[in-house]
Amino acid sequence: MENSFSQIPNSEMPPKSPKASEELHETSNIVEQIFLVSSKDVPCNRTSVLFSGDVITPEGYFTLDGLEYLLFERSQMKEFPPDRICPKTSPLTDPAFQLDPMVYLFESFRRSFDFTNSKCQTTVEVANYCQIQIFKQASLCLLLDTEMEMDNCALSLLNILLNCTHVHSDPDNAVAIDNFLAGILSVSDAESCTTSLRPMMKGLLAKLKELEADRSLPVVSTDPLQNLVSRLSAQNKPPGPSKGARLLFQTDRDGITNACTLLAKYPVTAKLLLEFSYPEEGPHREVGWRYEDGVLGRLLIPSPLLPLLPYQISYMESTSGGRSWVGEFFTDQSPIKASVDADKNTIWRLTTEIDSRLTVLFKNFLRSGKQDDSVKASLFEWFGACLHANRKRKQLANTIGNADPNNQEVRQLASDGFLNNLASLTVYLCGPLLSYQAASPGALNQPKSPLAMVKPEFVVSNKAHKILPELSEETRLSRQHKISKEDTGKDENFPLLTDLFFVAHTALRLAFPTLLALHMETNRQLNQWEQEAVMRSSNGDASAFLAGSFFGGTSADPEEQMIQYCLRERTSRFLEQTAVLGCPSRLHAYLAFISTTCRLLADLVTQNPQALSYLPEFLVDNIVEVVGYLRRMNDDFLESHEAADVALESLLEFSIVFMHHPFALANPHLRARLAEILEALIPFRDDEEWNSRPSGSNLFTASGLRFIRREQLMQSESAVRLKEVIASLITAFVAIELNPGSEAASVTLGSNAPAIAQQEAVQTATVSFEEKFHYRRPMYACLRFWYGKPEYDSQFRQLEDAAIAHIDDARPPLLLQFLSLLINDATFLLDEAISFLAQLKVRERARESQGGRFTNRDEESMFQHMSRLARYHISLGLDNISALRRVVSLCPRVVTHQILVDRITCMLNYFLAHLVGPKSRELIVRDKSSYGFKPELFVEEICRVYVSLGLDDSESTEGRNSTISAFLRAVVSDGRSYSPELLDQALGVLRRVSVDPELVKLFSKVAEALKAEQVSAIEDAMGFDDAPEDFCDPIMGEIMEDPVRLPTSNKILDRKTIYRHLLSDPKDPFNRQPLEMSMVIPETELKEKIQAWITAKRAERSQGGEPSTSQSK
Repeated sequence: MENSFSQIPNSEMPPKSPKASEELHETSNIVEQIFLVSSKDVPCNRTSVLFSGDVITPEGYFTLDGLEYLLFERSQMKEFPPDRICPKTSPLTDPAFQLDPMVYLFESFRRSFDFTNSKCQTTVEVANYCQIQIFKQASLCLLLDTEMEMDNCALSLLNILLNCTHVHSDPDNAVAIDNFLAGILSVSDAESCTTSLRPMMKGLLAKLKELEADRSLPVVSTDPLQNLVSRLSAQNKPPGPSKGARLLFQTDRDGITNACTLLAKYPVTAKLLLEFSYPEEGPHREVGWRYEDGVLGRLLIPSPLLPLLPYQISYMESTSGGRSWVGEFFTDQSPIKASVDADKNTIWRLTTEIDSRLTVLFKNFLRSGKQDDSVKASLFEWFGACLHANRKRKQLANTIGNADPNNQEVRQLASDGFLNNLASLTVYLCGPLLSYQAASPGALNQPKSPLAMVKPEFVVSNKAHKILPELSEETRLSRQHKISKEDTGKDENFPLLTDLFFVAHTALRLAFPTLLALHMETNRQLNQWEQEAVMRSSNGDASAFLAGSFFGGTSADPEEQMIQYCLRERTSRFLEQTAVLGCPSRLHAYLAFISTTCRLLADLVTQNPQALSYLPEFLVDNIVEVVGYLRRMNDDFLESHEAADVALESLLEFSIVFMHHPFALANPHLRARLAEILEALIPFRDDEEWNSRPSGSNLFTASGLRFIRREQLMQSESAVRLKEVIASLITAFVAIELNPGSEAASVTLGSNAPAIAQQEAVQTATVSFEEKFHYRRPMYACLRFWYGKPEYDSQFRQLEDAAIAHIDDARPPLLLQFLSLLINDATFLLDEAISFLAQLKVRERARESQGGRFTNRDEESMFQHMSRLARYHISLGLDNISALRRVVSLCPRVVTHQILVDRITCMLNYFLAHLVGPKSRELIVRDKSSYGFKPELFVEEICRVYVSLGLDDSESTEGRNSTISAFLRAVVSDGRSYSPELLDQALGVLRRVSVDPELVKLFSKVAEALKAEQVSAIEDAMGFDDAPEDFCDPIMGEIMEDPVRLPTSNKILDRKTIYRHLLSDPKDPFNRQPLEMSMVIPETELKEKIQAWITAKRAERSQGGEPSTSQSK
């Protein structure tokens, strides 16, 4: 500031009044105390630097007019001559003699606080003026350094910042540096600040890179072979920051995070942080791991997760002296539960702290974005560019077991730790969407609700294309409504929560499923090594092998040393992944986020179904992955206090609605997977003790799981969608089997669905065996839970009424398709199980002859593989026959309809003959329990089906006698498996194995009824052996009751035969052309001839005459 009186001669200066002199003295005193300066004309009573000349008045006072010159001269001092030191004996280490200009200015700023808090207004004004001059001088120092291409002041400012924001620093220091930085930015223009502070950001990144010094360097060896192995291991080391930079526990990094949090508050420094977070321009921006190497990336990489290296590479590295297998946690050679739990809790605590710091940091970015839109735009562009560069991770979840570790595309992706941290961060940033209110019913219609701020049309906007380029190309939830060109590419301003919602889901999609798949692969490899240990053990017990010292302790066999190493290394990786996946704070955020997503999707179905055509289907993928993980690996979390404020009603409603309505979710695979959500929500588990635990109000099961919340959910009045849950389950069950292109009526006709459902185009799929039963197993569990509850049994009966009413429609009713598939599955599963057991019996004998284990590794591996397949088929077979038995007991009229009754009775007879007849000897294996084979359970389930369909009960409906008669006649008409001896054999077995005497009593009644029915059937069949060939069905060989002609092949079949065929295969069995029941042509004339011939035959028999063969066509 220019001194307007500086040109007036001192002799002409007017004399000062006493008051003015006093104010001047007071001002000078404040300046001296803040800046630790003094003049020669004033006695020196404190350590200070002496000044004279133009910076002081003739009276020896410092004035505000000369303060700018004083600070400039003081800041540029490189040394302190003795004549400038006061008192002369003062040490040069005193703060008054600080040579670093930024440190001096910051300390002066701290000293000014004593005066800004004064009660005297004049003192406060002087102190404030001093602060402004400090800020200007600091800014000037930074600019001068920039002009001279130096970075001393910028790095000095960085050190001050890091010292003040360190986790062990006094909180007052953080406040001081925050105000200091804000002051510097306030007195400078944005462009000059950006230029002058860029060296500081460069230094900040360098500080972060200093943290990655490898603390576990391999031992230098003189052995050339070991050095070669070390070099090979280094070549296979994952790119990006080293293990040292990824440690969870690093107080220095925590301090840097705090510093970045402060810098993110201001648009200028926020943009610089983002600038130093991007990879270099060019090809590097397409490399995923490069985003770990910037400022923000290095703050996001801390994680206990180590990469799952191929065991050969890992083992070679360990033998050369390296310790790459050793992580930050789970390092004990023999893990025990106490140490594992301690490490797990430490990981959870540190992860929660890091998530909290990062959330505050990025919220500051968003606040800066309100001041400067370019900050927000740059932040979301960084999110999008990072996710885009790692987009190929979405395929890893399906291929991780077969992925080539040397595949360059895979190696260029970011680490699991980084992406899972990024996913949790973006979810946390959606804070308002994580509240219970956001997931409450009707939230979408409430103007101030966070859910109303999520706009589906964002997906096709220009903004989405800039942030997430691939979002608009993703497969959509619904294909019911076509998106017009006018809807795409719009430049609209969307709420911040909309941007965050889609970024969070995209990040979650790339991170969570892949880590979960990696966890499953690690578990598979761990089991594989355990099997190796078992084979190495002398007594077939892995514990004997594993009891020795790890890593070559007592074993001299190199192969055994490697097995021990791999077991320990994979155990560490497995425990690390378990801890990260199970972090309670993250699981709470994920669960709350997907709960709100479920509310959004469920409400859109009824309020704005067209919006579903905008949304990508990976939203549903994320929901299923998170809930599926909870169901399989963390089932009790839904009952924990961490999840107490998360709404479960939205999960229930979403799963039921989207399973039931194909227009809402076109992908049949995803619709089928929604059963996993239902399974997670039902208060019932029976995975270990098959079908032995009671359903209903048990709050604790044998496994110790709690179901209090889920019990309340099932009884809640708000769960109105449970009234259509059975139809939803069956719709999804059927849809995964049908051939593509089926119409909605074939799936929803029997469900009493709204009219819109019958106009839906159903997307269906033919899937592999393993995939199909992976989908259906949760459905079996749900049906098992709801069976026997009146409100759910009545839903089955309503479906049965609809099926009977529409049994002759062109397209089969829903329940009819469901029952047909159940019978198909039961036939396939039990047949395969019987086949495997028969093969295992033969292999067991060969195995016993070799001492209890095949000497050939491949033969032993094949035996173990076949054992697992047998167990899998047997377990699924039990689930399937159990589901069939329950449905049969509720819907006997459909089951005993002519379309199905022959199929189910043939199946029951066939398997009963294998289980209790002479063929049962083929199933006698050495250890049934090792295969999960419980023939007594199969026999009981099959016998219960006989009882359900073969006996009348007190609650019989109209027409029950006809269903019983149809069933009994179909059983005895099975010429392949049925015999009177079969029933006696089954009854004998049932008496031995059943714990239910009532079942034995009822089955004996069925057996007597079947014997009586057989006598009647023999009498009815007499005289029909010579039926003309064109009266008989060419497939079944029986006299046709209702002949129809197939339009393309021109073949004539019985209506029930072709109906049964079309239930599972909508093609002509003779020429494989598409075929529907509506296309078949009734052969009325032939039908009349057949009926006339039968009538004539019966008349001849009733008159006692010989059967005639003269009847013609």
